[in-house]
Amino acid sequence: MIAFSHHSEPEASDPSHQQEHQSSFAAEAILYDYLNLPGLRVNSQPDEDEFSIRVKAEQFPKIESCPDCSCDDERWKRNGTRPQVIRDVPRGLQSVYLEIKRQSYYCSLCQKSFQHPLSIVHDQWRMTERLVNYVRSLSLIRPTREVSLFSGASNKTIREIMTEHRQYLDDTVRFDTPRVLGLDGVFARVKDEQGKSKKKECLIITDIEEGLRIDLHPGITIQEVRDRLRALSDPKRVEIVVIDMSTALLAAIREVLPHAVIVVDLFHIQAKINDGLDRVRLRLRRAAARKKGQLTMCRRELLRKRRAQLKPDELKELEMWFDLKPELRQASNVVEECLKIWHSSSSKTARERYRLWLKNFPLNLRKDFEELLSAFKNWGEYIFN
Repeated sequence: MIAFSHHSEPEASDPSHQQEHQSSFAAEAILYDYLNLPGLRVNSQPDEDEFSIRVKAEQFPKIESCPDCSCDDERWKRNGTRPQVIRDVPRGLQSVYLEIKRQSYYCSLCQKSFQHPLSIVHDQWRMTERLVNYVRSLSLIRPTREVSLFSGASNKTIREIMTEHRQYLDDTVRFDTPRVLGLDGVFARVKDEQGKSKKKECLIITDIEEGLRIDLHPGITIQEVRDRLRALSDPKRVEIVVIDMSTALLAAIREVLPHAVIVVDLFHIQAKINDGLDRVRLRLRRAAARKKGQLTMCRRELLRKRRAQLKPDELKELEMWFDLKPELRQASNVVEECLKIWHSSSSKTARERYRLWLKNFPLNLRKDFEELLSAFKNWGEYIFN
């Protein structure tokens, strides 16, 4: 037989015991600071569904003086409450809404009404300061609709915050003038005087060493490039300017930064190399007799790879095409020898390698690589820099 102790726990059916446990749980829930916002205290469990969380909060502590005349609390009286819903930073994919009863007061000394101050709410938008900061940071890397979905705010509000933040960054952020300056033209959507958005070529200025974009100007005429270069904080600090083969950029740099070394980057030379390879490849494909179910030409991505980058099976496939199309081997050799120029130890060595490359250049491929040869002829000084 099992004997029960007289000090056993009360039965679960005891209503007083259930009430004690419920009140204890409620007390613990209220003590938990769900929001972690100064000036607000959660007085009940949040209402939660699949898409949103609604939190009822009250303001504390008691205000000590009138914000206008600084008189004590004996000179004013309560003047009713007004419910206010404020958005807060989302929790995961759930939007957070704060339901607050804003207490109003009337001061008999200055005869003015005022609300209980709430510093965590932004002055312009009905959302917390931390949500505004969240939208500002997210809007720099995410589209407007996506930020609106995450935050619960409207597209219009998101655009207003983005515009305000962009203007603030334009007015306050200043980049140091880089030692190695990059100039290029890119197409971006800009608004004209009528407010219509259209694609336009813009000037982009970058810090090559730091990998930073420091300016984007909607226009790339010689005068506009001059003005942007003169606007640099310390133009004399620029030692090297990296550009594409643009006469407008070249003229502006020579005038504003005459001391800087001008370099044409490898990217634009590589683009002309690839164009020449594609011309050879397409010319040979058009001349080949086509048979159903049979390949007529080597894959473009295989031909563009350096020999050292090819896997054994890729190298075998490429050699097969070289045997079938000897001009492909010639074109590939031209590219390999051209790219060796960039691995030279000095400009003098590079010029010597270029002289030998040009001397041994196949006559039957000159028309295909005409743009590349013209680039070396017209921009050789800056390429070898």
